[in-house]
Amino acid sequence: PKDAITLAANLQSHLSSNVNNIAQRAALAALTGPQTEAEEFRQAFDRRRRLMVAELAKIPGVTVPNPLGAFYVYPDVTGLLGREWGGVTPTSSLELADLI
Repeated sequence: PKDAITLAANLQSHLSSNVNNIAQRAALAALTGPQTEAEEFRQAFDRRRRLMVAELAKIPGVTVPNPLGAFYVYPDVTGLLGREWGGVTPTSSLELADLI
């Protein structure tokens, strides 16, 4: 019956589409508690980011923008295209990825 379906859908939406109480309390504790470990992780990710940028920048033809808000590094490898690498001359990023 349509009434039962409506009630079941309403119940389901309240059971599965909201953050449960335990997760809410855990998030609150994580945000308001000591941040020592979070800072240690931030520093570790920052060290890794700086290392990756420095090492990639040593490769001729690779341009590396310095990430400001995250540790993800997205180098521009277009300077490697059209150059021969072990007898292969990649002309696209896909060909370069296959070569690597």
